Amino acid sequence: MTWDRQRLQDIAQAAAAIARSIAGLDSRRFAALFASDATFADALSYRLVVIAEAVNALLGDPAQGRVSAAVIAAQPQIDWPGYAATRHILAHQYFRRDPALIWTTISDELPALHDVVTRELARQA
Repeated sequence: MTWDRQRLQDIAQAAAAIARSIAGLDSRRFAALFASDATFADALSYRLVVIAEAVNALLGDPAQGRVSAAVIAAQPQIDWPGYAATRHILAHQYFRRDPALIWTTISDELPALHDVVTRELARQA
């Protein structure tokens, strides 16, 4: 398995786990659960860190000619740098975790990232 493929799988697995975790929730119920259940909030945050770390690794040095450079370039609608920056906030500025922003990320933006990654994994198979 290539290094890039493993990072894409990391993203797909974490995104799928997040989707399962929030199934049936709306923004209000999500915010209440995030505020009241530290295990839920921490698990969700960790999965976002995994995604951010994998995206950051895929962004890497374009001169390396990794497959990921082509995937990223072909999907400009995905905020790749934004996902990479998420890690810094969740790992180092954890006190700034904003449930509303996290909800927007996982409910509105993450499905598109998951779709892109899943299609790329299928293409590489």
